[in-house]
Amino acid sequence: RASIGMVVPGEQSQGAVTLTKHGDIAMYIAKGQHLGVFAYDPRVDGHAASKLALAGDLRRALDRGELILYYQPKVNISTGDLVGAEALVRWQHPEHGLVVPDAFLPLAERPGLINPLARHVLDRALAQARLRTQRGRPLPQPVHLATRLRAQRVFAGRCGRARVGRTGP
Repeated sequence: RASIGMVVPGEQSQGAVTLTKHGDIAMYIAKGQHLGVFAYDPRVDGHAASKLALAGDLRRALDRGELILYYQPKVNISTGDLVGAEALVRWQHPEHGLVVPDAFLPLAERPGLINPLARHVLDRALAQARLRTQRGRPLPQPVHLATRLRAQRVFAGRCGRARVGRTGP
């Protein structure tokens, strides 16, 4: 079922960015409450509105390449050798700066962005692992995925194909 968010510009000029965010908020309310159509209401709780706006921004972040990976080194305590690096996703938001996963991953589950986000992170991590391998510096690199993603056969199959297709068997 389609969900539509509407916004009507007020007497004061709100600008295209604000109108778009308000439209996103209205759409997510329509979707969350199974209303079909919802018109933006400024009396909506400001905290909820900012989370919904951030969820709309997250959808665009995938297209704009704003999600970046940082790597946490894994070191053998006995030898001090680097034995791996864990891929950690962060969001470089154009207005809010660096956003940590606790602030955006719960938002990804609501509008159905968790699968595309996980695919994006996995694809980036595998591409970077392949580059390191080609440069003669292979390094084990775990990528943590949400439990519900690991339970999905389709996603698990894609992970296996992606691993073989991008980093070799």
